[in-house]
Amino acid sequence: MYKDEAGIKQAVDELLAMDITFVCPTHCSGDMAIDRFRHAFAKRFIAGGAGKTVHPAREKA
Repeated sequence: MYKDEAGIKQAVDELLAMDITFVCPTHCSGDMAIDRFRHAFAKRFIAGGAGKTVHPAREKA
């Protein structure tokens, strides 16, 4: 992603409008984007990383 603040805000706003259940941005999204997603999605944010296995059915929104 590595977009500027406006581009990241647009992506976050669009995903919020689509009522996405969970987000799991990883290193390729960039630190600023990960931080913005963490704040915007709160309990629906999953910290990603290399080798991480995500089980959506076990996550609690």
